[in-house]
Amino acid sequence: MKPFSMVKGATRINKSTVFEFGHQEPGRILFTWLPAGGCPTGPPFGSYVAIKGVAPADFAKKWNDRTAHIKPGTPLAAYITFQGSKLFDFRFETPPTEWLVRQAAGASTKHFSCMPEIANHLPVVMANMESVMYKEFEFHKKYIEKWKEAIRREPEVDGIITRKHCYEIAKVKINDNKYKFSGISLQQMVQKVINTAYQCGIEVTEKRNLKPDEYSQILKDIRERDERKRIEAEKKAQEEAELRRKMAKERKATAGR
Repeated sequence: MKPFSMVKGATRINKSTVFEFGHQEPGRILFTWLPAGGCPTGPPFGSYVAIKGVAPADFAKKWNDRTAHIKPGTPLAAYITFQGSKLFDFRFETPPTEWLVRQAAGASTKHFSCMPEIANHLPVVMANMESVMYKEFEFHKKYIEKWKEAIRREPEVDGIITRKHCYEIAKVKINDNKYKFSGISLQQMVQKVINTAYQCGIEVTEKRNLKPDEYSQILKDIRERDERKRIEAEKKAQEEAELRRKMAKERKATAGR
């Protein structure tokens, strides 16, 4: 029997084969949230893209063209693959659950939970004499501050949706790769949407349907509450400004003696 022999040249390693079958190159894939039709070209996202050898304007043009059919400003989950030599590709998925819930409730989508900050998803980049430990400390400090602020924040209801809304949102979100291959059931996904709704200030009613006049009254009450808060905030700002002017006059009079 003829002994086994390797084909000539089979020991040569192709660099592309290593990338395809081996470990991914560090920093080659980036996950972040980008607005549809309005990709930022400035820092911090534009700076990170430029470090990867891609012109921010070129990436923004390609992103805006692909997402032109979506409502401008809608936050999308972006998975960007940097292929080297100024080459890149990306895919995008559905918006955050918070954004979909507040959109369905007719509430403002400018809520702090609806558009995740791009900078929080970028890798740590050192500048000047900064260290990784310092960067991690600053990140942890900001995380603790936001956590304490969320605890102190008084819960407010900004809208109301039904279980049917949660079911429709769950059917959309479960198709994301994050959940599609996780084994989560549709029932569990619906419960996750309900929990998220309560966390972002939206109430879920047990009623099957809401009457138009009932829903209109709820939205009217919410608008009146927001208007009262705005007037109170303006009044407080005016009082603080008046106090500062009064203290400045007193200091000036004291210094002139």
